Amino acid sequence: MYRTILAAALLAGLATAAPAQDRAGPMGGMPPGMEQAAETLGVEVDALLAALDAAGGPRADLAQVAQTLGLSEDALRAALPTPPQHGRPPRG
Repeated sequence: MYRTILAAALLAGLATAAPAQDRAGPMGGMPPGMEQAAETLGVEVDALLAALDAAGGPRADLAQVAQTLGLSEDALRAALPTPPQHGRPPRG
């Protein structure tokens, strides 16, 4: 069970004990697009992930994240990747 919880945390980008490059692990724990977002914003990926985690993780307050990083909220929103869709695809 612990491995399942740890894997879920890694996939959500919540495990922050290790630097970003170590966080990816065999299951690709860093959320896709975060490295590109950090590069676009001119910040280190570790700083971006730490600010997101500190502001609420997956439901982060983006105004707080932008303030922490010294960015505009609009620039932050434009650079962040679209969150992954969880669950089953809609039936149609």
